[in-house]
Amino acid sequence: MFRFLAILLFCCCLAGKEARSYSVIHYDQINGYPASYCYSIYQDSKGYVWISSENGLVRFNGYEFKLFTTKDGLPDNEVFAMSEDAYGRFWFSPFTNSVAYMKDGRVYNTSNTPELKKLVFKVWCEAIFADRYGNVMFQDKNSLLVMAPNGIIKREVHSAMTDTVRFAKDDSARIWMYSEGRKLVYDRDHFVDMGKFDFPHKSWQYWLGIRLINVLGFEKAMPFLEKVQRSKAPFFNDIEELDRVNVIFQVSPDIVALNRKDGCFLVDLATAEIVDTLLYGHNIGPSAVMKDGSLWIGTHGNGVFRFIRSSIQSLPIPNKQSSVMCMYGEGKDIYAMLEKGAVVHGTLGDNGEVRAVTEKIFKGRSLYAVYANLSRRSNGDWMAFAGYNTLHKRLDGKHERELNLGYTKSVVAEDSLHLLVGTAGGVFRVNTQRFDVEDTLYQSRVTSVAKAGNTIYAGLLNGLLATNSQGVLKPVFNDVPELNTHIVKLCQGHNNLVWVANNRADLVAVSGNTLVKIINSKNGLQCNRISAIMASDQFVWVGTDNGLYAVQHHAPYAVVRHLTFNMGLSSNQVSCLAVSGQRIFVGTTVGVSYFNENDVFTTRSDLNLVVNSVVNGDSLIPFRDHEVMRLHAKSLVIDFDIVDLEGGQKPMYQYCLNEDNNWIKLDNSSLNFAAAPYGRFSVSIRALSPNLANDTVKRLYFYRPFPLYLRWWFLVLASGVLAAGIGCGIILYLRRMRVKDEEKLSVQRNLLQLEQMALQGQMNPHFIFNCLAAIKQNYNGGRKEYANEFVDAFAALIRQTFEMGTETFVSLDKELRYLSRYLSVERERFDQSFNFTIEKSLSSSEMEIPVPAMLLQPIAENAVRHGVRHLPDGEGIIQIKVTQVGDRIEIVIEDNGPGRQQTQSRGLGRGMSVTSTTVNQKRIDILNRLFEQQIVLRTEDVMNDRQEVAGTRVFISYPLSVTDFLNQ
Repeated sequence: MFRFLAILLFCCCLAGKEARSYSVIHYDQINGYPASYCYSIYQDSKGYVWISSENGLVRFNGYEFKLFTTKDGLPDNEVFAMSEDAYGRFWFSPFTNSVAYMKDGRVYNTSNTPELKKLVFKVWCEAIFADRYGNVMFQDKNSLLVMAPNGIIKREVHSAMTDTVRFAKDDSARIWMYSEGRKLVYDRDHFVDMGKFDFPHKSWQYWLGIRLINVLGFEKAMPFLEKVQRSKAPFFNDIEELDRVNVIFQVSPDIVALNRKDGCFLVDLATAEIVDTLLYGHNIGPSAVMKDGSLWIGTHGNGVFRFIRSSIQSLPIPNKQSSVMCMYGEGKDIYAMLEKGAVVHGTLGDNGEVRAVTEKIFKGRSLYAVYANLSRRSNGDWMAFAGYNTLHKRLDGKHERELNLGYTKSVVAEDSLHLLVGTAGGVFRVNTQRFDVEDTLYQSRVTSVAKAGNTIYAGLLNGLLATNSQGVLKPVFNDVPELNTHIVKLCQGHNNLVWVANNRADLVAVSGNTLVKIINSKNGLQCNRISAIMASDQFVWVGTDNGLYAVQHHAPYAVVRHLTFNMGLSSNQVSCLAVSGQRIFVGTTVGVSYFNENDVFTTRSDLNLVVNSVVNGDSLIPFRDHEVMRLHAKSLVIDFDIVDLEGGQKPMYQYCLNEDNNWIKLDNSSLNFAAAPYGRFSVSIRALSPNLANDTVKRLYFYRPFPLYLRWWFLVLASGVLAAGIGCGIILYLRRMRVKDEEKLSVQRNLLQLEQMALQGQMNPHFIFNCLAAIKQNYNGGRKEYANEFVDAFAALIRQTFEMGTETFVSLDKELRYLSRYLSVERERFDQSFNFTIEKSLSSSEMEIPVPAMLLQPIAENAVRHGVRHLPDGEGIIQIKVTQVGDRIEIVIEDNGPGRQQTQSRGLGRGMSVTSTTVNQKRIDILNRLFEQQIVLRTEDVMNDRQEVAGTRVFISYPLSVTDFLNQ
């Protein structure tokens, strides 16, 4: 507790007694920092925090560490001094008696950059500086190696330089030193002697003075040294104490830090007195204050500590009992139940101070139970619901009563008198006054319960239940995959919404039987597990394994904030939540954090999306904003990042080509094209985060030249030559193939014509059979004269039938004459029982209009035998209309018979009609194969004014040019 208060006091000094509190984050190998030691800390112009360590060069972007090692080009994994020059080169000194630098994501060292071999050190590079003139300076034992902007390297040595010389940069970015009682300034290209100064004569005081002057400057350091000498403080006047000092660092205008082997000691410059101690017992190395105001303190052996401004505070609890199981908030008090039944009680003051008392309220056989809920009755009695097959109510820390309900998973208040308890045995309504089960609502394993309005919800291992109008819990949303799985948490929101979390980290909002919203990794909820949900007046807070999320209560129900360990939470592993007014309490696996929810919604401006490197093939392309980068190889790799030391959350990245707004999600901050497009194109990269006010977009422009074989003039020339060379061969080939095709087509058409004539020949015996049957009928009936006349007409018709039987097409006048003669014969055969008419509306001569031979006779035969034949004498009518419409001939044969359906139901002429119709349809199919589907045949019923069937109509249509196919 005292350590925590000391840290808060220190942070107030940093902020000039600013009211806003600070949080301390410890980065070690467990929390992402890939090393133990810290030799130096530096923030570059892009905002990255760089840390040199024993394991390599570490880069931090605000939410994750990246380690650069010898695999990335470092000469050695142990790195010491660091600095950035005016040309964007990030210099560092490895443990190899040489220096190297990184630029555009690539490491340059003595093996790949010959110029660096000229930097020869007597001992090793102790420090690196870059001045305002573009010089890069490297401190050797008693000299300064200077690399000028033109690449010339020279060693600067002055008579005043000794082994104890230390260099520093002043406010004007000039390199200067104090040595042998003189002040030297390196001005552009040489040292300028600025004169003598008085200094203590003891060597250890001299060492202290040099370091203080390097940190504070001569004007501030000398008065402070005088106060140190007068104070007789052992920290500054005892050589053994000074030997413990590793680094002297100025943390604020009024405070200087002595980073020692036993902690960080803060000294007031006005009094030269120690005002506070941080990280006591740690071997402290370098420190740095970043642009966001955070203080970084590195250690030798225990990682890095970060002190940040944060609205999130922590409740101090015992280290051995840190995992929080459940919480209860009441006004300014918070009660946190820990793993083994201990309760931490914290009272929060108006200005944020904390008074914490650990009280073991609940004792007994359930000491090691997994507690699911902690609550308090209006009379002050406590109730704790444990998952160890019991439900307890205790008073003043003493056991009062137990109620066995099974393994408790969830508890919510139904009203002021009742609780709904979800257990492995079902859902129970518990009376808090009598402390007994008043009703059993469901009997099976339940994972969570909630109530919204008059509806009670229960989560199962395979779905969601809700009470119906009779108050019975029934399954709902069986067709929603996100709700047809293991439900882990339920929470009541505003407007009778219920928020449902499943075991796949989907967050679903439902209202009654209506699905309202699904939130997951696609729209802002970047986690693998949801462990807690709690609604405040303004937001729905969602605890996960990746920090805490805030979701809007209203449409569009977006994720609007993400709080993490890097922003001050005790841990990203959130276990439970509690709400007390606008104060949110977050229970984690390592303690309790709390904040006022309005304080964490400060407006954030857009952050810069940093492009670290653009690699084309094996070549590194220098990146410049708004400039077109020319590519020479097909592969393209873009490494980018968002540097956000305040946000603490990894954004979700997307990209699109050529501003087409078809954004594609990226799994990391690297974009890899196996083959970049040819020509000019652009790549847009977008970073989305609920902690950013707007989306951050970076657009890069590229040009990949077309290869010779894809350039237009080459394609035209090659196409012309190829066309000329291939043309002759194609012509000869086509001629040869055309002869073969014509022969093959001729054979196919002859075969089809033979098949057509064969089918046509099948119709002749059919027609002859019908006529002979009619003649026989007349002779048997004693009508010899009529039979003789019918024989003469039949003989003429047979003669014409045989003449047309060998032809595929005949002229229209010949077909109509044949059809007229046939209908006359049929009319005589059936005793003048029907009449027929033939109407023509043609613009061409009948002699020039082709028609498939004997196509109309089977249709007319069906009209006689199955249509008008069964009508009273004289009432049957067959109408034949031939019309020319443009270049097509349309023929309609219509009768006023009973229609197709009635004829079939009566069984009239069923045998022969099927034969003639089938044969005729086969003829049409063969003709269409011959003439490319040019002939249309359609049969339909004729409807009268009362929508009754009044006959049958057959429609035939074909083009005048149909016979041209025979000549192709």
